[in-house]
Amino acid sequence: MEHVASGVFNIPSGLCRERHVLFEKQGMFNLRSQHFQVVDSTQKYIRDTMRSEFFQTHSSSITVLAVSASHQTAGRGKGNRSWFSDPDSKCLALSLAFPIPNSLVSRSALVTQLLALSTVESLDGFLPNIRAQIKWPNDIMINEKKIGGILAELEEIESGEYLLIIGIGLNIDIREDILRSGIRESSSRLWPASSIRASTGVDIDPLILRDKIIKFFLIHLEPFYVSGYIPMHLISERQLLVNQPIFFRVDTNNDSSVVDGVNLGIDEQYGGIRVQHTSGLVDVYYSGEISLPR
Repeated sequence: MEHVASGVFNIPSGLCRERHVLFEKQGMFNLRSQHFQVVDSTQKYIRDTMRSEFFQTHSSSITVLAVSASHQTAGRGKGNRSWFSDPDSKCLALSLAFPIPNSLVSRSALVTQLLALSTVESLDGFLPNIRAQIKWPNDIMINEKKIGGILAELEEIESGEYLLIIGIGLNIDIREDILRSGIRESSSRLWPASSIRASTGVDIDPLILRDKIIKFFLIHLEPFYVSGYIPMHLISERQLLVNQPIFFRVDTNNDSSVVDGVNLGIDEQYGGIRVQHTSGLVDVYYSGEISLPR
């Protein structure tokens, strides 16, 4: 990794506080990373503040923007639900943005799996005896408890030019009373929210974890960017409940229904989940939620 430049800047409070900016070269990417102690939302900051600058300033090279924060005042989770970030707890919010070639737009959902894989691989260095897992489509799990989630947004900036913004929120060390109260977002009572420290007893420096996640993500992103390659064998190894019976709630525009079957893992082409029904028929779903059989 080639270090290019760094600096510390102060900007008005109310939007965000204590901005640290770092420029690096990693593989085929120019990485511009920023960290805030407080921001409303890392993804919103990229979308509202950095988007036009990104295309005007860096259109001649492949630049990845990484914006992280210790605390978000308006974080967002799946289904536009708020992601509560308690200022007295230790959290990490990280969003990455980069242009995506037209040829890969149809497979952009798979990039969430690359970020999920990068996260669990990064956690391996801190948790040698505990294996973090991925629950389709976008949750990071430890001991079947949710410690983080991923959200992706694809935006067409101009005709034929797309920007992918993908973010992850991780609970590093959350107060026990907050976890017990259920204030934090949880997919269901079957998948209670937790934090890394509550689940493992290990205290992790969020900024060291952030740097590792970014490093692994860019390593995985490069072959995808060049040829569309996704290391499905590595992702499949970390999936929760693969080849096991599940209930799956299917989300549609107007309603939802529940099917039961066997989780066959991820569709390699577009990132859906493959469920084999009791009849033997296999369907691929692109939205919905896994739950355990009662």
